[in-house]
Amino acid sequence: MDNIRVEAFANLGKDPEQKYTDYGKLITSVSAAVETGSGDYKKTEWVRLTIWGEKFGNLFNSMVQKGTYVWISGVPKVNAWKDNDGEAKSQLDITVRDFRVLKGGRPRGEEEETPYDE
Repeated sequence: MDNIRVEAFANLGKDPEQKYTDYGKLITSVSAAVETGSGDYKKTEWVRLTIWGEKFGNLFNSMVQKGTYVWISGVPKVNAWKDNDGEAKSQLDITVRDFRVLKGGRPRGEEEETPYDE
């Protein structure tokens, strides 16, 4: 059960990447810029969007590209680690549960075919 959900508007920083886990589950991920604050306090935060599963991942991948502006809803998780110099690092990862393409998606006719296109 997802106790915390977030919604955000984001610009994709690159094309999505897809890979399979050792157990054969497809993971689609992409970095995205999210603006926070307003006026003089406006700031851009980079987050990782993660989409699990074949059908949902292929749908997302077929509709977006670098620069696409999307609305997403999902479950946040902070990943923390130390770099090679021992400095603490962290990144927000949002497991996407729903999305909408708002601007800059793939034009009709340029969508990649997926097994779910009928």
